[in-house]
Amino acid sequence: MIDDADILVPINGYPGKQKFAFDPLVAFNTQARTDLFIEMRIRLEKDPLLMDQEVLNDLCSAQFKGVVCRNFEWSEIADGKYFKMGERERKEYTPLIINNNYYVGVKNKSARQALNGLWFLSPKGVCNISKAKKQLAKYQNN
Repeated sequence: MIDDADILVPINGYPGKQKFAFDPLVAFNTQARTDLFIEMRIRLEKDPLLMDQEVLNDLCSAQFKGVVCRNFEWSEIADGKYFKMGERERKEYTPLIINNNYYVGVKNKSARQALNGLWFLSPKGVCNISKAKKQLAKYQNN
């Protein structure tokens, strides 16, 4: 149940490491989420040796300014392999989250998502809501 979540992050798949992995991360438009990312930026700028995942874990664990971080399992994610599947295979695969960490570089990631109909931002960074809703409807009908 994610009704109260500000941020959704996966459980880290590597034992002995940080509790939460950073990627993929779903961030809802809440004040607590905004406060968390502002604090994260401040800490990372102050100490270049810090890792974003360490800061995320600290802030989520402390429920910084009331932020609610919920988690999900890696089995709920389609990673790079999903993008190599044909349409028929994709219809049989029902992940909850598509992770775009397979390709290196922001331009490569956004280009790959666009090819798959999963990129909804204009070059100016504005979300195309109708395109997003159309794509969601496509997968909800399966």
